[in-house]
Amino acid sequence: MKEISLQNKNSLKISCPSSTVSLLGYTDSESTENKSNLPYKKKPRHRTSKSTPNAVKKIRVYPSKDLHRVWKRWLAAYRWIYNWTIEKLKKEGYISAYTLQPLARKADRPDWVKELPGHQLQEAVSDAVDAFAQAKANGGQAKFKSVKAPSQVIKFKAGNYKQGCWYPKKTKGLTFYSPESFPNECLYATQLVYQKGKWYGIFPECREESCTETDSVIALDPGVRTFLTGYDGNRVLEVGERDLGRVNRLCTHLDDLLSRIAKCNSKRKRFKMRKAATQIRHRIQNLVKDLHNKVAKFLVSCYKVIFLPTFNTSEMVLKDKRKINSKTARSMMTLSHHKFAEHLLHKAKRKGVLVVRCNESYTSKTCPECGHIHDRLGGSKKFKCPSCGYTVHRDWNGARNIMLRALAATPFTLTSNAIPSLSLLNYE
Repeated sequence: MKEISLQNKNSLKISCPSSTVSLLGYTDSESTENKSNLPYKKKPRHRTSKSTPNAVKKIRVYPSKDLHRVWKRWLAAYRWIYNWTIEKLKKEGYISAYTLQPLARKADRPDWVKELPGHQLQEAVSDAVDAFAQAKANGGQAKFKSVKAPSQVIKFKAGNYKQGCWYPKKTKGLTFYSPESFPNECLYATQLVYQKGKWYGIFPECREESCTETDSVIALDPGVRTFLTGYDGNRVLEVGERDLGRVNRLCTHLDDLLSRIAKCNSKRKRFKMRKAATQIRHRIQNLVKDLHNKVAKFLVSCYKVIFLPTFNTSEMVLKDKRKINSKTARSMMTLSHHKFAEHLLHKAKRKGVLVVRCNESYTSKTCPECGHIHDRLGGSKKFKCPSCGYTVHRDWNGARNIMLRALAATPFTLTSNAIPSLSLLNYE
């Protein structure tokens, strides 16, 4: 990440009085007053001492060969019970999971399906019933689970994970290792996911939420050359300006590999090249995901209000409507701006940070000094106003104009330890 301080008098520095005043009419204590104060019954049915989990930890697992075979048998049996339940529901209509569970136990099952623990049979039946009801509500039909699905899951109840493994008595003597420390116990229901040939353990957990203490505001300008350009009134932040070169090189290498696969006549060589292409895809996805995580964590830790434009990537890359070339469209899809926005919203909610989605149209083409719109800007990196001659970096200009537009259209106030409140105005 590159940081540019604005110290010159003629620089982009502006004052943001809206970001330093106090929040009126909304605090954390007031947000809890609207909750129901009805007392619990003496023995409520669903009352529990456990807190509701607000986060999930995903840990890579490397099982031994014998344990891998056991988990694969459980996965196949789980899928068999799920598909049996879907077929039963399609023939006889909706039946509750409570009624179907004993029927599944009495069904004519293969011997390898009988190895599935009873709790996982219940979970498979419940999953199928929920999927059938959801599909019916949406006007569709529930589908069977395929053995070729890239991601498959086994769900476990809270008591199935003990002593740092699932079913320690059934898997006694079978080992696995992980690059991260595995929890010895888990109070919540866990999952074992087999995704693209890799095993992952899913552990829900309850993390303490702490609100961001700063009252700073930042406007973000998403792009392709630079992943994000941020402007907070005092400095400009360029995120991912040089890091994206590695991603682009991997994409170019992947394109070359796919071209060689199409021309290769050897079945064995095609298999090896497809395997290498899959590894490159995983590497690209991991790099982009790491970028998203680090940037989102930095933003929610340093800013209380974040202005993020609605970057409609899916509409920009349509062949019938797009005005960009194929390489730019490919880079735009690889960066996954929409996934980043969702991740940022999730992080911001946990830290008490407000994310305002705003409109970025003409922000890069508008001169902040005279207001003239530069219609012939094109793909130029520099913005030079044809009317007044004002010159600045294109992304810096866009981030500053997003800040000005958002502050004009979004009056808000802040107080300590409060979630920002705002009133959106109609601004086009």
